Amino acid sequence: AAHTFNVLTGPLGTSLIMGGREKTVMNIELIASGLTVALGLALIPFLGMFGAAVAFGTAVVLRAVVSQVVLNRLLAGLA
Repeated sequence: AAHTFNVLTGPLGTSLIMGGREKTVMNIELIASGLTVALGLALIPFLGMFGAAVAFGTAVVLRAVVSQVVLNRLLAGLA
């Protein structure tokens, strides 16, 4: 479900990089990766593979949502 959401939102990271927001993309990736590790450490011992899926899926959705918000703000400044 998370990857479907990611595909439906499109190439947000690439769009931000083309807009000159490389550092923003890097920060989003660092936060999403940290969240994946933190949630994985918290959920995997109790939920096993389901916990890993929840941790990874949450990070994928967070990455897409935050990237979309940043891209909307970038494009709003151009209008």
